[in-house]
Amino acid sequence: MEGLLIERPLISKTKRKLLILDVNGLLLHIGNKFDLPSNCIADKFISGKAICKRSSCVDFLKFCFQRFNVGVWSSRTKRNLDGVLNIAMGDMKSQLLFCWDQSHCSTTGFYTIENNEKPLMLKELVKLWDKDDPNLPWEKREYNESNSLLVDDSPYKALLNPAHTAIFPTSYDIRDKNDNSLGHGGDIRMYLDGVATSENVQKYIQQHPFRQPAITKSHPCWQHYSQFLVVGSADEEPRMSELVTHERLILEVLKKRVSSRAYRIKDEYLTFKKSDVAYGVVVYPISLRHILRGCVRRNPKFREKYFDVAP
Repeated sequence: MEGLLIERPLISKTKRKLLILDVNGLLLHIGNKFDLPSNCIADKFISGKAICKRSSCVDFLKFCFQRFNVGVWSSRTKRNLDGVLNIAMGDMKSQLLFCWDQSHCSTTGFYTIENNEKPLMLKELVKLWDKDDPNLPWEKREYNESNSLLVDDSPYKALLNPAHTAIFPTSYDIRDKNDNSLGHGGDIRMYLDGVATSENVQKYIQQHPFRQPAITKSHPCWQHYSQFLVVGSADEEPRMSELVTHERLILEVLKKRVSSRAYRIKDEYLTFKKSDVAYGVVVYPISLRHILRGCVRRNPKFREKYFDVAP
């Protein structure tokens, strides 16, 4: 039986598939230091958060770098991600092809079911495939649906991706002292070993379901997530609704404030200017309140400074 646990020979870098790893819930646990179980010892505390590296994390990462071209994509801010990655990877961080943070995620204007204060963000793989960032070290569409895999413990992050391009392991439970998912013979590591030598990632995942299911129309949480999705025929991939696409544009303008000044809000109509081009966007009042609530909460003078007419 031990022969089943022997991993296959190394794969040349030019033939390796692209592996996109999440961080929290996969490689380590990040949580409130006061919620840390008494029998757990944190590797480090950062800004009041306990960071607990998962068993066999280092060995798992060595395995990943040997068999895949590896990148990291987290929904955490860059400032919060950098310190966490140092704990998880150490010097191996230099081997990453890319390290994306929250700024590369797609915003929706909605919150997660699990936490009504946690913004719901998506990881659209097409941004990697189409090389949205010119600094990515590959050619456009060199990576695609057939040779890329996202590993994330939150299925909703992949809502806009083609089917069977991600797997969703259950979140790391620091109370489970028998956890060996990342170790030799562990379920995540064994599954990735199969993916690495497969002909096609999509076909492999379709034929070998793993852990949490993807969020589709049959998912019990579909009603919540379908609020911002447009789903056509069975052959079409979900896409962001027109309203939410507008909200994303507004949020980006408000967040970045790059060559932008929103200058009028009246009734259900928001007009703003970006690079001397005026845009008119219809925004339902509840959505508009949602946007302003977050802005005003962070900066009480925001509305006064950026909006001539209060909503």
